[in-house]
Amino acid sequence: MSAKSRRSKSDPVPDPDLVYRDEANGIEIHRKSRRKSAEMPSDAPILRSKRRNAVSGIDAPERPIVGYEQINVTGPTDTEQVFVDGRPIYGQPMRRIAIVGYTTTRELALAPEWTERWGMNNLHQLIPPAQFARWYDLHPNSSISTDAIHEQWLMSGASGLPVFVWEPQDKWPTSVAFPRREITDAFGTYFTNSVSWMIAHAMAEGVTHLGLFGIDMATGSEYAAQRPSVEYFIGLARGQGIEVTIPDQSDLLQGGGLYGTSDDPSGLRAKLEQRLSELRQMQGDASNARDHNDRLWHQCQGAIENLSYMHDVWTMPNAKREG
Repeated sequence: MSAKSRRSKSDPVPDPDLVYRDEANGIEIHRKSRRKSAEMPSDAPILRSKRRNAVSGIDAPERPIVGYEQINVTGPTDTEQVFVDGRPIYGQPMRRIAIVGYTTTRELALAPEWTERWGMNNLHQLIPPAQFARWYDLHPNSSISTDAIHEQWLMSGASGLPVFVWEPQDKWPTSVAFPRREITDAFGTYFTNSVSWMIAHAMAEGVTHLGLFGIDMATGSEYAAQRPSVEYFIGLARGQGIEVTIPDQSDLLQGGGLYGTSDDPSGLRAKLEQRLSELRQMQGDASNARDHNDRLWHQCQGAIENLSYMHDVWTMPNAKREG
């Protein structure tokens, strides 16, 4: 300890570096004792509390009580830490949540850095649900029931995962009511798809790192209508200091260049022009082949008609035995 931190309780001069004291356990936190580490000694003192998340209604993992600014640390523990005389007292664990959809980039969510994965709808038919922490199916119950395989999974307990739906059913034993009112009170009503609801839910629960995988929204009029809402919530998350990861293959947050300039940082315009050139070349080749095939067809048709005439007029038909 520093000289200041060893002052007796009777000392009338306050210790400006002392920010937290647990007299029962003999623990003090001092500004000057802060330092970074990725390791936790087995005897490190940990002060814990358990709380229920006000939005989701789910008990949050035990979290330590920390009386001073937290320090971001990366490593095996992936935790924000504060040190007391060289011993870490843990702060809020980082929440690395991956929201997972259907396209091929979904496999990227299985990287070990994503410690919490949220699935949706019938994705459990493509990825083992054991890799996930929770599930969402934000559709009318009547629509959910039309998918017999999916509903059977829900009725069997959904692999033990909580499943957020609009209206929980007794026949779906792990179904949980999605906190729609709380979310719309906090974030407004610009929700045009499940992913936007899930991003807002993650923000409400204190996500620190957010990954969007298998959510490319690259084709189809439905995705074209849904994508702006997802991009709005991505911007909202980044504005709150949340680190958002999006695969390069995704169309999310992709533009044709920087307006008013010739810059194309994503290379999207060049890629599109190259692809258009390739498609036009393929179309030209197909057109040439079609013209060639048309000529060949007419040649064959003329030959068939000529041979048919000779066959019918100049050859003796097979005799048929009557009676």
